[in-house]
Amino acid sequence: MKTTKTALITILMLASLSIFANENSKKAEEESAKVEASATVTKSISGRVIDLNTGEPLAGVSVSIDGSTAVAFTDFDGNFVFNNVDVTSKTLSASFISYEKASVKISDSKNTVILSLKSAF
Repeated sequence: MKTTKTALITILMLASLSIFANENSKKAEEESAKVEASATVTKSISGRVIDLNTGEPLAGVSVSIDGSTAVAFTDFDGNFVFNNVDVTSKTLSASFISYEKASVKISDSKNTVILSLKSAF
């Protein structure tokens, strides 16, 4: 009789644990689906900044993504890179001393951009 009660209690405990685990699994799947649905498209954006008149690369230009805190500076060859950029409706802007600011929209299909800065003088 004692073994029957112990066996019955054990079966009930295992059944309740199984039900509890199944409910937690369903909640985790639902949360995962929500996260995937709200995920944004990110990619790397690289480019080059040149002088509009001469075509020469510009070093030290500040390139930023409008609406974010991301900033990159061009190297000696005028190149810059942003990694893991949310490309949804974003604009790149470049500014440099004695040049007019230039901007270009980031598109989903374009990974490389060229920004041409016009001398302010």
